[in-house]
Amino acid sequence: MSQDVVKGFYDKLISDTSAGSFRTLLSNRIFEVEGPTEGAFPHAIFQVVATPYEDTFDSSSLKDYIFQVDIYGRKRLGMTAVGAINTALFSLLDRQTITIPNNDPGLVRCVTEGVRTVENDAVRIRSEWLVQTGSFN
Repeated sequence: MSQDVVKGFYDKLISDTSAGSFRTLLSNRIFEVEGPTEGAFPHAIFQVVATPYEDTFDSSSLKDYIFQVDIYGRKRLGMTAVGAINTALFSLLDRQTITIPNNDPGLVRCVTEGVRTVENDAVRIRSEWLVQTGSFN
């Protein structure tokens, strides 16, 4: 199921192709785990960072996936441009359901949003997203 959840999360990231969307603001530069070493800016990297599991009182189970999304931009352009991409990401994901192949849908919720750092010639905004699978009603 893990790979199915990753696919569902990625499919949601690239689902909106309208002007000003997360995908279009990044010019399709969305990567899993690692981006290109000499990649163009801006770009985003996402990955699963934790997978907590819980049994419920009714014998069902919940398996959560915590995704980290890092958005990188050029330092000389400042945080404002990267902040706009982060806003588009938040609008796209927060409290939305995603389609998980071969499984029930997953509910996405923001855990941490907008942590800003400077790294060499880049700026980064990090957020974490909880994807809850199983019975989430």
